[in-house]
Amino acid sequence: MMRSIIVMALEYPPKAGTGTCVFELVEGLDRSGYEVTVIAPSATSSATFRQSNVTTYLVAASEATNSAIKHSSTVRGILAMNEDLLAFGQGLMAGTERRPDVIHCHDWFTFPAARQLGSQFGIPVVGTAHYTSDPIDEWWGLKPEAELLEQEKSLFCDSDKLIVVSHSVRDLIQSSYGLADDRLRVVYNGLQAGPFIKHRSNPEQMKLLRASIAATHEKIILFAGRLTPQKGISSLFASAAQVVSEEPNVRYLLVGEPDSRASADAVTRLLQRYSNISDKLKLLGWVPRKQVALLYGIADIVVIPSIYETFGYTALEAMASGAAVVASDVGGLAEIIQHGRTGLLVPVHRDHSGRHRVDVDELTAAQLTLLNDAAFARELARAGQQHVLSEFTVERMVSSTVEVYLQAITGRQSTLITTQSNS
Repeated sequence: MMRSIIVMALEYPPKAGTGTCVFELVEGLDRSGYEVTVIAPSATSSATFRQSNVTTYLVAASEATNSAIKHSSTVRGILAMNEDLLAFGQGLMAGTERRPDVIHCHDWFTFPAARQLGSQFGIPVVGTAHYTSDPIDEWWGLKPEAELLEQEKSLFCDSDKLIVVSHSVRDLIQSSYGLADDRLRVVYNGLQAGPFIKHRSNPEQMKLLRASIAATHEKIILFAGRLTPQKGISSLFASAAQVVSEEPNVRYLLVGEPDSRASADAVTRLLQRYSNISDKLKLLGWVPRKQVALLYGIADIVVIPSIYETFGYTALEAMASGAAVVASDVGGLAEIIQHGRTGLLVPVHRDHSGRHRVDVDELTAAQLTLLNDAAFARELARAGQQHVLSEFTVERMVSSTVEVYLQAITGRQSTLITTQSNS
């Protein structure tokens, strides 16, 4: 009977979507009675945390890894980090008689170490693909490095089983890498919705928070995510200018930070270009997840203008909070949101250069529709919340993930029996 799982991820605890998925999964496995060991790199010092059935090991980088991170490519730095994780995992397993039943890694960032551990100790490795650079990066003008694509290909093709977070990602990976249907399983991310609902029980607190951010007569439009081209930042600013010209009693809240110097420079240029609406914009920077939940609670509209999202945790969180959502009609967002029933979707077009761009006029129109029809906005918000609470639970994610674990274990055992029979 399967009881023990190692989870390996680049980020733990969470700051972004992948980290959120890992956190929700680990918490859900814990509540279901499984023993979980989390192994993740640490940006500072090594540390160990134990809570209930979960033991978390944060592994500090060695001197060699720090040197590789400073002087080599991003991929080479991450591969060096995997050597640290591998050495730690080997020491951990050498010190215990009972081996884990499965190793689960998220994206390619920890797969090299997971694969080696699985091979050395005879443990099946399940990967989750939260992203695929081919072809997505090209949709906003990036050209992924060949060595990065090789690492992603290894995750997709060499793991015992591959979980993908949406049907859209499954189709992209199959198109690029030709994987058979039985190699992949779509498992939607789940959300523990409680933290995003409980704020409703304290209306006075929410009233005070709202008053600290916007005037009584202003409606709040919230964006939460990395301030990057992928997230449709240029379209957000362009549509905000159009919305303000029609409905000046609005306040835009932008929660998040750029993830690179290039993204920071792009945000600076947008602020300069749209300086005429600077008094309508409030940039809050990075905000802890618990505080973001409060901000969803005071928002009249949450806008998710991404050029592409493999899944879209922001949509789940906003909908669970009871906010009306406007999002791009792409990827996982289009699988989460039912247009006109649980939110509004706006198109993304491909231009002559091959880049994808959010339709600014449609993005503007969707926001104005909800600003001018509060009853419709409330209807979408109520339906969206119920949709998330029924369809995107952590329990459902855990149950489906455990099924994949068991398939991987069975497959590894069958391969072992066949090999022994032929030898």
